[in-house]
Amino acid sequence: MHILVFRLSSLGDVAMCVPVVITALEQNQELKIDFITPKFLHPFFPNHERLSMIDFDKKNQHHGVLGIYKFYKGLNIHQYDGFADLHNVLRSNVFKFLLKTKGIKTATINKGRKEKKNLINHKISQPLTPTTERYANVFRSFGIKVQLDHQLTDFHHLGIPKSKGIGIAPFAAHSGKMYDLESMKEVVIGLHKDNIIKIFGSPEDLDQVQNWEDLENVSLVKESSFKAELKVIAELELMISMDSANMHLASLVGVPVLSIWGVTHPYAGFLGYGQKEEYILQDNTLSWRPTSIYGNKLGPDDNPNGMRNITPHQIITKVETILGL
Repeated sequence: MHILVFRLSSLGDVAMCVPVVITALEQNQELKIDFITPKFLHPFFPNHERLSMIDFDKKNQHHGVLGIYKFYKGLNIHQYDGFADLHNVLRSNVFKFLLKTKGIKTATINKGRKEKKNLINHKISQPLTPTTERYANVFRSFGIKVQLDHQLTDFHHLGIPKSKGIGIAPFAAHSGKMYDLESMKEVVIGLHKDNIIKIFGSPEDLDQVQNWEDLENVSLVKESSFKAELKVIAELELMISMDSANMHLASLVGVPVLSIWGVTHPYAGFLGYGQKEEYILQDNTLSWRPTSIYGNKLGPDDNPNGMRNITPHQIITKVETILGL
């Protein structure tokens, strides 16, 4: 069976596709997968003889309906037995329509919008289906076996000893998912004397914490590609991350994550693959959490990110407990 798969963004959502795709390939020896995603995200996926990556340039040559049609015409679609839409957005729906006209079977992710709305409106307070299982259900609709074990795994098989300190990724796409930087610096100060500390973020983000490098054993990770960054992450004993892409990148190389949650909530199904619930830090006393699924809606003015009551001491203590320091 040859399946064409589609997921373009975000970084974390594409990263969460990796465990599902690799598990499907390992459990179905006759399966071949061609995965459509922007080229800069291809390093998220390990090399596999039955996995091919296809670039989708949504900003330029594949922009708009005409761009999607150009992309469609450039594929040999008759080689595919099915199309797995893991995104369910306008682009994938247009592409799916084109495939259906040629008799290609399609299946689409159920994002669980009603359940997520109920979670945000506080009508329910229980874990929803993990996003990885939602992806897996799309493959299962083709009769493909996908039995996820939800165990922390180095999918890239880098074989790098995890002995080079603690990573800290203090940034996120929305301020409601970010721990206060001055408070995070206190965490760095509390850990740096006895641990190597590596700070992760975009070049623009890292400019905000440039002076953290003045502390002993602290360095900013300025790798130019995700492939290089994954190798640095793979060396870590632990990653401290927000509800952000770095939590998912660490999950791809088998690194445990202490995740800190603000206006979002792990119940929505976006906890890193294989990560332990006991490694989550959040304020469970706030009845208004979560405000949104993606973190784009802040909380009350006196506690907009929902992290005011999470202290640097709590984070340091949690790190020491996890690492047995």
